[in-house]
Amino acid sequence: MLGLNKRHLFTMVFIELLILGATTVTIGLGFGIVFDKLIYAFLLKLMGL
Repeated sequence: MLGLNKRHLFTMVFIELLILGATTVTIGLGFGIVFDKLIYAFLLKLMGL
């Protein structure tokens, strides 16, 4: 890359991947919790409880 040595490039890519990974895990957990509640409510209604 222009003007970057290997260490700076590695650091930038590592930080970018760390942020992207943390964001993905957070969003995935959020969707998982929401869908868990929806499916649980649907199953309770389906079983008539």
